[in-house]
Amino acid sequence: ARNGHAHMDVGTFVMDALGERWAMDFGHQDYDFAKGIDGGSMKQNSSRWLMLRNSNKGHNTLTFDSNLQRGDGFAPITKSTKARSFLSATVNLTAAYDAQATKVQRGVALVNGEYVTVRDEIELSDKAATIRWNLLTGATVKIIDGRTAELSQNGKKIMIMVEQPENIKLVTWSTDPPHEYDQPNPGTTFIGFETRLPANAAATFTVHMIPSKPNKTSIQKTKPLSEW
Repeated sequence: ARNGHAHMDVGTFVMDALGERWAMDFGHQDYDFAKGIDGGSMKQNSSRWLMLRNSNKGHNTLTFDSNLQRGDGFAPITKSTKARSFLSATVNLTAAYDAQATKVQRGVALVNGEYVTVRDEIELSDKAATIRWNLLTGATVKIIDGRTAELSQNGKKIMIMVEQPENIKLVTWSTDPPHEYDQPNPGTTFIGFETRLPANAAATFTVHMIPSKPNKTSIQKTKPLSEW
């Protein structure tokens, strides 16, 4: 978020399949809509980060206890693979969350050209935290069960399957503007989950996005990011 007009969006991604966009980005909001917002300030306490579209809360990434990411937190790509069977990138997000975590790493992979896996490996510091895993979509969302959901648009469908953690429940959240200065977001939905972790806990989140029925796609056992 250190560049002009940047967002707090480290770790975010978009996902296209079957000719449709399933994991999307809101994009830019003109500051003409933002009454009383200092759009030019990039300081951590700047009011510009209160805008939903500018903060991590409005992106396909993680949020700890509803807190903002660190605006000056650099998140380098630490590894990538180019094999057709496993096309991936791994990012070290720790600096964006270092007030609450000692390790936050995210990997995104296209597996066998068939489905996308998003894996997060997290180690908390000495305080408990509630972590939200979030995905923004323009599709219609149907929760199948606690760990599976169906996204549909224009006659096409994909499945979202949570491999880890086990004790979560997929839910949806509204994208309605939380403030009068936020631009409307019609036709969109947040889907994801929240989990409460104790101090010093380690956790892994693994989520698959599958553009076909799960019984027709072979889901590989997901390896640790160190083995990607």
